[in-house]
Amino acid sequence: MKEVILESNIVLKVPTDYEVDLTLGKDLVNFCRNNRPHVYNKTAIVTNKDYGQLGFELLGLGTTNHVCFIESTDLDLEMHKQIANDFSLSYHVSGYVSTDLKNINEENKFDLVVGQIPTVDNFLEHIDFFTFVKNNMNLTGDMYLIEPKDTNLLRMCAEKYGMIYKGTFNSKNWALMYFKQTHDAETKESKLKLPNFLSSKYTV
Repeated sequence: MKEVILESNIVLKVPTDYEVDLTLGKDLVNFCRNNRPHVYNKTAIVTNKDYGQLGFELLGLGTTNHVCFIESTDLDLEMHKQIANDFSLSYHVSGYVSTDLKNINEENKFDLVVGQIPTVDNFLEHIDFFTFVKNNMNLTGDMYLIEPKDTNLLRMCAEKYGMIYKGTFNSKNWALMYFKQTHDAETKESKLKLPNFLSSKYTV
């Protein structure tokens, strides 16, 4: 294992051969702040083995007050809880172990969901993810999907489950696809607010 220091100065422990894209975490934080400047109350992180990078970056840089990690193994979740304890963040971190997201039903719903789901044509996994979002996100919530590239399949799935696609920010190695709940007062035509240094990477 090796240690990786995030922009927030939180230290993660990852396998020696695992390459952490530190740009992704910083870009996600900046994108969130520019689209919705206030601090999120509660964030769900559903990723494909990122060792807590995105959740702890959002939490450590003050973008959210609470992170709920949803992992496929007890070991992964325990690692997150240990990091939270090491940096006095235990009160701000919770989690579930789930392989299909069906055992999760939050009474205090999330206002931000960050997801990394397979881009292959595995519709069952897509259905599980978007059903989870629909059931556990509040009516003015935001969702970011982090994928190797912008995909029409994920857009169509998200829209079927009540989300409005707002745009994509192209990070170094990833596409950050931004969606909002349809209950929000904004319309599909409303534009994202981006600083100049990000506008060249933004596509609609």
